[in-house]
Amino acid sequence: MNNIVEVNNLNVQFEHFEALKDVNFHIQSGAGVIGLIGPNGAGKTTLIHSILGQLAITKGIINTHRLAIAYCPDTPGFDVYLTAEEVLQQVLELRDLPINKVQINQNLEQVGLLNHKKRLVGRFSRGMKQRLGIAVANILEPKLLILDEPTSALDPFGREDILALIIKIAKERTVLISSHLLSDIQRVANRLLVLHQGSLLFDGSTTDFIHNSENMVLIKLKNASFKTEITKVLTGMNVALNTKANFVDKIYFPVNQMDTAFDVLKNHVDAIERIGIDDFSLDKAFDQAILKEDKL
Repeated sequence: MNNIVEVNNLNVQFEHFEALKDVNFHIQSGAGVIGLIGPNGAGKTTLIHSILGQLAITKGIINTHRLAIAYCPDTPGFDVYLTAEEVLQQVLELRDLPINKVQINQNLEQVGLLNHKKRLVGRFSRGMKQRLGIAVANILEPKLLILDEPTSALDPFGREDILALIIKIAKERTVLISSHLLSDIQRVANRLLVLHQGSLLFDGSTTDFIHNSENMVLIKLKNASFKTEITKVLTGMNVALNTKANFVDKIYFPVNQMDTAFDVLKNHVDAIERIGIDDFSLDKAFDQAILKEDKL
């Protein structure tokens, strides 16, 4: 398989801030769906814009076939006085490609907009504009389709439709998705690129990333007010806790520290609703990877 993108020792710096640090990876044609994930400020957008040639890189090399890449931003902008059909016609004209009505209709049908092809884009909802953005990128038949937060503006039914569409598109071309909705990434991506503080933490299969994480014990508290008490007790016994702020009534710790934790938790049963082994998920694996890196 041929590489569509080759990134070698990529560094991007804005004044005194290093946005990307020695990033290396490649993307091949026919590689399925690649999930690009990381916390806010990790460098995902900077990486995408670097690949697209929209940013000056500080150091390193990016080799791409630019005309083989199409991009859909999270909030695509269109001329509000054009119809959806006219938007696709305009895109084909700008690339000096023939206007193919069948192709236009097929792309609009794929994203659920065929019945709205004569409607002015200015009257579209954000979700409809996002669907149209995917159609615009896909009609160019790129080898690599880059989607930035493709499901963020959609309702649950719309998300299901777009995820199914991404899986279908990935049978014909490589799709790179940047998203904070890790449950969506887990469903469609066979490969992950994990960024944190500008560095590439992981490049490999989604399955490996999830199953290489530790099994975690979940403590579900009866009330969030008990969290400080239980956290203090466990940290006093050197139990390594995952205590992210959004886990208001939950505490996680590695299975291999279960015996130590249970020795002290038996004196605090009134605070605990249940204890169990947490299921594998990309969300949990991601939390573990980031917390582990922050402690280094």
